[in-house]
Amino acid sequence: MNQERLLQVILSPHVSEKSTVIAEKNNQYVFQVVENATD
Repeated sequence: MNQERLLQVILSPHVSEKSTVIAEKNNQYVFQVVENATD
């Protein structure tokens, strides 16, 4: 996936209690993406 497509697919970070726990424990991040992100 090229950088231009990534800029179109990733909308924003998803900040919630659950995503914060995931980030702290697993060093993973959660993002909101466009509906057709897997196309």
